[in-house]
Amino acid sequence: MNRDWQPERLVAVDPGFILGPALDAEIGTSLQALAMILTGAYPAVPPVDFPVVDVPDLATVRVAAMAPAA
Repeated sequence: MNRDWQPERLVAVDPGFILGPALDAEIGTSLQALAMILTGAYPAVPPVDFPVVDVPDLATVRVAAMAPAA
């Protein structure tokens, strides 16, 4: 058995729903549907919770996950 073996570090970043600013001023179909869901105007959605992650926060976590272990 090789006693010098070091286990690899595994980091999983699996956000439920990534939300950030629109890329331009035009609100597309996806953002329009999301706005309708959040305001209760979309009739076919049951009461649910979304695990929302902000884009800059997710970027920070992913960069930290790639950093060498201390």
